[in-house]
Amino acid sequence: MAGETPTRAGHSSARRAPAASCAEHALAIALDPAVVHILHRRGGRRLHALRSSSRASVQLDRGSGVLYVSGSEETLYEVQRQLSSLQGPRRKVSELVWNELMRTRTRMVASQPHEGFLAWLQRMTGCHVHVERDRREVRLFGTDSEVEAADELLQKMAQACCRERVEVPVDAPPPDAMELHMLAQHCGVTLCVGVGYVEVMGLQAPVVLAKDELQQHFEELRACYVDPLPDFTLPYVEDCTASDPANFVHAPMACTRAVLGH
Repeated sequence: MAGETPTRAGHSSARRAPAASCAEHALAIALDPAVVHILHRRGGRRLHALRSSSRASVQLDRGSGVLYVSGSEETLYEVQRQLSSLQGPRRKVSELVWNELMRTRTRMVASQPHEGFLAWLQRMTGCHVHVERDRREVRLFGTDSEVEAADELLQKMAQACCRERVEVPVDAPPPDAMELHMLAQHCGVTLCVGVGYVEVMGLQAPVVLAKDELQQHFEELRACYVDPLPDFTLPYVEDCTASDPANFVHAPMACTRAVLGH
């Protein structure tokens, strides 16, 4: 089968179930890297299930990303049908959900959403979730039931997220990038700096905590700050309400605007 030319696994809707045949056939199918990951993870459980349910001879070459399949025409069709369910439908998500997914993308284990929503979502649904970094969109790799479960949790996540704005006192120094970064990590939120305010985004409880800590932080700065200039104003920063996701820089478990590091 090494001499087979790989073909791309198509969608099940584009294929028709073949007539019964006992002849032996061989097929080499080039897979999306995400599908290779799904088949191999958890000790290859999905790959074993594919072999068992299709009754085909199935071998996965992880290095080349090619699945070698042999069997009757019916078994090859069944393998392709099951692979089509792993092609990864795309879903658009809100700004708040996308920020939370990006913020927690490096967390590998989470028993609760606030500990790492991406890892928790994958653990609860069995669905592999790929978060696009340049647009507010995800791809869901899994069976129909796993994708449906992920869709449901994403909708619940949208309802659980919120945003709050904290005004920066005019007589306080400008926010320090490192201090905001540490506060975002501690509270588990995303912070965006605007002109005269800091916006807090994330799950409701962490957002309330971060808002309280920000207000206290600004009051402490205000109490000990001596303004050397009578007409001090905050330096110009880009408004964080811009809709382009590329304006955000997401560090592990904390997200702050790119301007914070300038």
